[in-house]
Amino acid sequence: MRGAVAIVAALLLAGSALASAPQYRPDASGTAAAHAALLRLEDFGLGWEGGQTPTEPLGGSACPGFDPKASDLTVTGHVNATFHNGQLGLDVAEDVQIMTSAASVAIDFARTIQPKLAPCLAYELRHAKGEKSIARVAVSAVAFPGLGYTGPVAKVPHALFRAEVAFLLKGRRVDYVSDYLFIGVGAAEFTLNVIVPAVDRSQLIPFETAVAELLVKRAP
Repeated sequence: MRGAVAIVAALLLAGSALASAPQYRPDASGTAAAHAALLRLEDFGLGWEGGQTPTEPLGGSACPGFDPKASDLTVTGHVNATFHNGQLGLDVAEDVQIMTSAASVAIDFARTIQPKLAPCLAYELRHAKGEKSIARVAVSAVAFPGLGYTGPVAKVPHALFRAEVAFLLKGRRVDYVSDYLFIGVGAAEFTLNVIVPAVDRSQLIPFETAVAELLVKRAP
């Protein structure tokens, strides 16, 4: 069971919101900003494990008919982290990228947060390398953080896509919800993947809202 979750958590965190790969030119300022904005274990409380992981290479999607341009954008800092809470059944994977300007983040969002992104995410999930246990995938855009919300996330570019994923494990169907949250704050771009068993989906929006508020405040 945990292996299936790990496969999903590793998906789609390389690249800016699934765009074709930007140029990667790390410098001291961008790298320091990315590390400063990264989630840390102490942000989560008791029952959690995890932290910073080796940085994934920047890459793009392999979706037919959807390959937003990013080769004219530059990333100067890039870090990753993963966290897991066995008691709550939550898995979190985070990607932080620092671009050269807030304008670059706005351009990336405008190009990639499109209706075609949902079927692209579904395609990537179905064609995950080495993954043969996925029986069903459905992805849709979800309102986030919700109507009437006036917190810090509402003031920055953001988008949430939800994947409903069914695995067949040893002849038994197991359903998960895998959320992909994209946030832009100034020159920082966050991709957050949160996974939970489908029966516990009610945990997702409150948890993601709290984490997103922290990221907005922590961004350079």
